[in-house]
Amino acid sequence: SSDVCSSDLNQAKSEDELTNEADLFVLDGLNKKISSYEEDKKRYNKEFEKLSKSHKVLKNLESIPGIKSVGAIKIAARVVDARRFPSKRHFFAYSGLVKYEKISGGKSYGKRRTNYCRELKNVFDNAALSIIRFQQDNEESHFGRYIMELKEGRRYPDHKVRRALSRYVAAISLGVMKGQKFDPEYQRKRKDLVK
Repeated sequence: SSDVCSSDLNQAKSEDELTNEADLFVLDGLNKKISSYEEDKKRYNKEFEKLSKSHKVLKNLESIPGIKSVGAIKIAARVVDARRFPSKRHFFAYSGLVKYEKISGGKSYGKRRTNYCRELKNVFDNAALSIIRFQQDNEESHFGRYIMELKEGRRYPDHKVRRALSRYVAAISLGVMKGQKFDPEYQRKRKDLVK
């Protein structure tokens, strides 16, 4: 067995050089899989763009920062009819963005998450992360001001800012699915009137 190890060491090669036919065969197979994946990705993206152009709801969902075509399609596919949610709280529960306190006989058994759609939670959490990454320092943007209000005004830690932003994006998405159009300036004016 030591002879095998020494022969393996003798056959060792630099990272840039492929001399063994088996290495070339494996590399060729990996390159084919990667190119096939990239072709499929382009094909799906073209189809998603075509769907977005022909469906008003998808186009409106994509107008929300942090939500791209794939996220818009996931939301539309899971929600289907937004009227089935009587309030945004029901939608938050369906999306896994809230926890409920389990109480029985006046005794609390802690907070529990309901059964929820993990795909929607993932879409809204990723949208929140995207907004935080690209708009948190932009005081001119609606979401930048909202993040500043959460951090400085309400003194939320980072994880609560992400959760609040996820809920906010979910609420906007629900409104868009019910037929409203997303307008950040309208949202800002409404917040200013409430204060």
